[in-house]
Amino acid sequence: MARPRNLEKRESIRIIAERLMMEHGYRSTSYAMIAEQASVPRAQVQYYFPKKAQIVTGLLNRALDLSIRYIDTYGLRGSDGYATLFRAGQIYFTFLFQDEQLRRLTLDVMADREISSELLFLNQRWADDFLSPNLRVEGESEEAFAMVVGGTYDLCYLHLSRGEKVDVVGTVRRMLIAFMTLTGTGAADARRVLEGAELDAKKTFDLAHKMRRELPEMPQS
Repeated sequence: MARPRNLEKRESIRIIAERLMMEHGYRSTSYAMIAEQASVPRAQVQYYFPKKAQIVTGLLNRALDLSIRYIDTYGLRGSDGYATLFRAGQIYFTFLFQDEQLRRLTLDVMADREISSELLFLNQRWADDFLSPNLRVEGESEEAFAMVVGGTYDLCYLHLSRGEKVDVVGTVRRMLIAFMTLTGTGAADARRVLEGAELDAKKTFDLAHKMRRELPEMPQS
């Protein structure tokens, strides 16, 4: 059955907006720029997306989903939920930091507290897809997750704002070990779970590059 024309128009605007943000960053992509590229009035863009933040959080949410899809498609699940989360995190963060344009977008997102707070929520939902029910991020573990992941984003922001390279594997590993220890796993056991679980660097970059190509065209759920 054909999709209603208003949904098709919304999707076409979204795709253009996401491509612009991935090329120019969040702050530099204006409603006027999106409207011009989409050949629609600015009011129509704002009708579908009353807040510009909706576009970038939708983009990043689908990047998280695509990381999960790649893990399953290419048989990359680890020995347990944490090892799998480690691998998915490598793909996701490598995507965010893979080139100057995406680093600019990521820096813009991390500098915006409203968007970064929404991103924390999305990350929590994403993590729950990998963890068994008794390890779900809720209650006290939800506070630990917010503290650890929020602190990780702040650290990444610091590196990006200085023009420094982010060590993705080390960053994701430290983030997960900190979360695991705060929720009752011994530090040695946490390190042991993640030992040898990192993906091959070339494989990770290839998947991140694939994500960059595919993401705007991926339908919004």
